[in-house]
Amino acid sequence: MAFFQNEEHLHQMTHKVFNMVFTANDTVPVSGIYRCLGCSREIAVTRGEPFPNNKHHPHGPPQGPIRWQMIVIADHEPK
Repeated sequence: MAFFQNEEHLHQMTHKVFNMVFTANDTVPVSGIYRCLGCSREIAVTRGEPFPNNKHHPHGPPQGPIRWQMIVIADHEPK
């Protein structure tokens, strides 16, 4: 679970990327924090980079394959 101290730095929004699921080595579409659906590990990744694979983030059979889902978007161009 991601934590924060100052809620004025966070805004709730709806975006299609929050509903998408990505696998190891997929290209990151939007920079931010993603959570693994199998083991709940969270990572910060940058748009255009690949998601971590099994060498970085091993899973056992009970956790299934590595699947990433966005939980926080990093806004590189704030208004």
